[in-house]
Amino acid sequence: PTQIAMLADPKQVNGLRNVAHFEVTPRATSQGQPFIYRSDVTNLFQSQSVAATNVTVTIAQPTGSPVRFNSSSTPSLASLAPGASVTVTSSYQVPVPTAKGATETDAAYVTRLRGIEGTVLNATATASGTSAGGTVTASAPSVSTTEDLPIMSISKSGPLTPVPAGSTATYPLALQNTGGAPASGMAITDTVPSGATGSVSGIPATLAPGAASSGTKATFLVPVNQSVGSLTDTASLTWQDARGNVYGPVSSLFTTQVQAANKLSITGDAGPNPTGATEAVKATLVDLNGQPIANQNVFLNVTGANTQQSTVATDASGIATFSYLGANAGTDTLQASTNNGLQSNTLSVTWFTPIQKVSSTAVQGNFYAEPSNPQSFVVTPQSVPDFGQSFPTINFNPLAGTIPHSPAGAPTDQTRPFTDVTTDINGNYNGTIVAQGNNLQAGQGNLTNFDAVFTANLIVAQAGDVTFNFYANDGFLFGVGNGATRVSGVNENPPASNLSAIQGYPLVGAFNLPGAGTRPVTVHFPAPGTYPYELDYFESNADALSLTMSVATFTAQTNPLSIYVGYADGLRAAGSIFPFPWMGSPGVNFIGCCPSFDAGAIRFDNSSSSAIVLDSVTVDIGGNHFDLWGRNLTVPANQILMLSQTNQFNFDTSDYSGAGCGGNNGVIPKVNVTIAGVTTSYNDTNQILNTFGFDLACQGNESQSWQRIGGGGSTINVPLPPATTLALTPTTVSGNTVGQTQTFTVAAMDATGQPVTNLPVTLTIAGANGGTTLNGTTQVKGTTDSAGLARLSYVGINAGTDTAQVTAVVMGLQALSNTVSVPWALSPTPGGGTGPAPAITSPSPPDGTMVTKPVPISATFAPPAGQSIASWSVTYQEQDPLAPVALASGTGTPPATLAVFDPTLLPNDTYLITISATASGGGTQVLTTSVVVAGNLKLGRYITTFEDLSAPVGGFQMQVRRVYDSIDKHAGDF
Repeated sequence: PTQIAMLADPKQVNGLRNVAHFEVTPRATSQGQPFIYRSDVTNLFQSQSVAATNVTVTIAQPTGSPVRFNSSSTPSLASLAPGASVTVTSSYQVPVPTAKGATETDAAYVTRLRGIEGTVLNATATASGTSAGGTVTASAPSVSTTEDLPIMSISKSGPLTPVPAGSTATYPLALQNTGGAPASGMAITDTVPSGATGSVSGIPATLAPGAASSGTKATFLVPVNQSVGSLTDTASLTWQDARGNVYGPVSSLFTTQVQAANKLSITGDAGPNPTGATEAVKATLVDLNGQPIANQNVFLNVTGANTQQSTVATDASGIATFSYLGANAGTDTLQASTNNGLQSNTLSVTWFTPIQKVSSTAVQGNFYAEPSNPQSFVVTPQSVPDFGQSFPTINFNPLAGTIPHSPAGAPTDQTRPFTDVTTDINGNYNGTIVAQGNNLQAGQGNLTNFDAVFTANLIVAQAGDVTFNFYANDGFLFGVGNGATRVSGVNENPPASNLSAIQGYPLVGAFNLPGAGTRPVTVHFPAPGTYPYELDYFESNADALSLTMSVATFTAQTNPLSIYVGYADGLRAAGSIFPFPWMGSPGVNFIGCCPSFDAGAIRFDNSSSSAIVLDSVTVDIGGNHFDLWGRNLTVPANQILMLSQTNQFNFDTSDYSGAGCGGNNGVIPKVNVTIAGVTTSYNDTNQILNTFGFDLACQGNESQSWQRIGGGGSTINVPLPPATTLALTPTTVSGNTVGQTQTFTVAAMDATGQPVTNLPVTLTIAGANGGTTLNGTTQVKGTTDSAGLARLSYVGINAGTDTAQVTAVVMGLQALSNTVSVPWALSPTPGGGTGPAPAITSPSPPDGTMVTKPVPISATFAPPAGQSIASWSVTYQEQDPLAPVALASGTGTPPATLAVFDPTLLPNDTYLITISATASGGGTQVLTTSVVVAGNLKLGRYITTFEDLSAPVGGFQMQVRRVYDSIDKHAGDF
């Protein structure tokens, strides 16, 4: 361009000339050398224009269409003078990577970014234009740059142990930039499937290429109601480059195991419950800190005999109370749950259909020494018993002849010590248990006068009224819980609290005075079920003693509403005959008034779970009509409504009798009850309201205990039976020699009257051999067979007397048998009298073994101290019996195997194996066990049968046969 500019300048160049110069070496002057030719030419740079016109510049960018510049976009390109220049500029925007697709995985997205990272971008430029000489072009060297991206990753970790619902979980987040450009503007969201989000902290402002950050974390408050199990928490990351372009998201997740923060538990009575009763179950829901959770639905699932489901919301205390009816006998499994999967413990509830209307579980008795000649029961909760003992029944020293099948010599009210006469489920005699412990016996010595507290549960098969007869010598207090109420009966000198002494049950009867007699107490049981009771007793004056409890009558309740009538005379001392409960008693709603009562009364007991509305209640006594209590009278659920005088003496129903003192006008009062528009009249057949048809005031206090109207009960008069029974036989044992085996049979029966099979039973021995035999224990364990029977044996090593008793758990109830006294004496010696005998223990085969093949016989022998075994022998004998058969004998120390018993040579039957040993001092011991020979392993046995007679007898074919058996040694038909 500089040269062109000079040639075009006339001031510097006047003209242009071409000069040609030729010469030859060596020069020849003669030839005209050198030859020079000069010729002037036109300076076109001055004579015409030399500018480039219509110049077009084309820039090819790395991608996309080329960018062109010409005179339209850049006017200076219309004519470009020699040496002149024009600058054009083209911008190229590096493409932003396409956003992550909705279905694109994190791995595919990152792979795509890595494919873009480090890409080289090239650009070129060319120019063309027109000149005097035609079209001219030029090109520029290419230029390039590299594209760099920020490429981020996120990795989430979390707690390795389960996280309780309601607590905060922390999740570390590791970030890394694996791209070639810085990342900035990072944002992280932390979410769970429900849409709830956690909080994120520690996000760096920027992250250079290749840099990493580990200070970021997410925290999430696991909801209190989060379901137990897996909870997946996802962290999602987005970021930007230097120009604010957004990348991502990429994510990382972590699955946390959530454990229950809330605690759900259920409690209830495991039973057994009589069918038809209602089981109350409480479900308690608390949070991680033990605080109650209110207004949460709890679901109770019952599977088994009474499958059902129910839902109840928790109250302010976090308790949901369920009630379900056990219509069927069997076992239910109960479990509660919440809608977030929280589950409670399980509870098993047993239901049965008892054969007795009322029975008692095993009774716990505690005995306390009384001062001499006590006049009332004095034990308090602070008193310490002298001993405690369990009993199956309350039949202590009954009157002679009151317990069916009692043998001669059975305890009565005229004998001591205080002894329980045990009965089976039907009230029949099956043994005795002396009240004793800590070397004391009730009724003897320091406990000649005593207090006793008996606690147990009554199992009631049907709602209704039960009259119990108590024969007591001396006084008693009777309290029952779980909603049972007093109807009538003795109620003399009850304590001011009107509660039983220890458990605090409401008293339903009392005779808290010295004296003997049969005293009835009638109790209303609102529903089938289990009712705890306490019977407090005191013995005074060291005379006759007795305490029995029998069921006299049972009146079934066929309607939730029970109706009673009574008469309240508060003007004169009433004692037991006053109709208690009364105004002010728990659960009693009373409509009546005035400072003193001389009036009839009507009592309504509602045993249902819903209120009962009485449209009206009126009373007719002859021509006298009483309508005193208005309309719409409510008997609250599980409570009592009582109606009496509403003004002084306006319901003095004894004054409407009209007969002379002691007479009877024959008028039967009627109580008219209207419910839902239907009126039912109930006859007061015993004339309680009109005091037996005359004004009883002529004879003294007019009070009458509550009596049910509209029907009566049937007399039962049987001892209160145990809910379950264990009968131990034989009931008397005598003549045992030390070293022998004593075998008992126990029979187990449940509350339905059926034998209990496969029942674990325990024989406990106390006394001379308690704690010294039976491998150092006082117990022998066994299991009942298909008939509910178990055989239990032990060996007596010491002389003296043992007491044997069997215990078991039947249908969830503790059961115990009668006790049996077992005397042990030393064996006679050859010189007369008695001397120590050797002990023989651990016989094999054990007692009761079934034998099908030859077995060795062995035992353990222990001579008395300072002596040795002088001789021994083994025999067997068929139990029919035949004469004993000797198997082996010897002198000195017996061998390990005494003999072999071979059942292949014997008929199938029961055999007694007798092992005897004599000590060097002369004492002899005998141990007998029984085995059952069974099976068909009888080699060479020959059996044949002869029929001597076949004749029809009464429609049946009768036959007489003789059987020959080659191994049967009995003298018989051949």
